[in-house]
Amino acid sequence: MAMPPGRWRGRGGPSCVDSKRTPIGSSTNVGVLGRTGAVFYLRCMSDAEIDYESPLPPYRQIADVIIGEIERGELRPNRPIPSEATMIQRWGVARDTARRAVRYLRDEGYAYTVPQRGTYVADRETR
Repeated sequence: MAMPPGRWRGRGGPSCVDSKRTPIGSSTNVGVLGRTGAVFYLRCMSDAEIDYESPLPPYRQIADVIIGEIERGELRPNRPIPSEATMIQRWGVARDTARRAVRYLRDEGYAYTVPQRGTYVADRETR
């Protein structure tokens, strides 16, 4: 269900706006998908629900939130990223969606996996 103009997505309220005060999920935010644009979009999504009408698949929305947390310093290098179980609980997605988000983070160089230990934030130098 699309949000009417002026309505805010997620639980955060109107704190999630861009410089033009555009609500999250509106069509003007969709075009900003580059590295820096995606980070802004994610900053606003940190407490938001998955937008199933977005052109970004759910795993990308989750990965973008985590990338935003990494770039803001909330998740530090060599510390674990949220587990699949945490992602499932936080966003209410399937395990496969959480796994795809983790795979995307690894593929983009934001995380690395240690077998039987977990997935951790990669150092900035290695990215």
